[in-house]
Amino acid sequence: MPMLAATRGTLSTTDDNIPINVMMILWSPRVWASQAASSYNTCMDSNALTASQDAPKIAIGGVTVRDSQVQFTDNGINPAFTAFIKGIEVKLGAFDSGSPDTPTDTHLSAILGEVGQLDLDGHIRPLQPTAFAELRASLLGFNMPELNPYLRANLGDEVESGQLDVNAD
Repeated sequence: MPMLAATRGTLSTTDDNIPINVMMILWSPRVWASQAASSYNTCMDSNALTASQDAPKIAIGGVTVRDSQVQFTDNGINPAFTAFIKGIEVKLGAFDSGSPDTPTDTHLSAILGEVGQLDLDGHIRPLQPTAFAELRASLLGFNMPELNPYLRANLGDEVESGQLDVNAD
């Protein structure tokens, strides 16, 4: 039986700021293949199913999320790091489990903190057992003092002012 994992969360839109309960169903082909092999080895049953025979069929024409926001908190450091990410726009092109090697066009843009502009563009293959991504990333105008909880925890120092600009392929 395929492994399905459910994640619950809250998404707030900036238009009306009404929380929307979201349930995302995530399927992991790697976990399913591992479970199928384990079941086969345990039972030694010649009728055991393979991952390709019983895996769920998924075909999505595209996904778009517009003008969303997230509050991210990392309690793993003291004091905790909190970031506000707003103006989130995500666009995923079509993807199909029948052709998992076909790249899916991907775009993400968001504002990190007060003014940091994040842009990611490229291709992913979301239904492959092993993660794959070819992305170009750009972060412009991110206020460095927002990273002070990490800087204090890891370097014992902090930044008073400055902005970070990064471009990566």
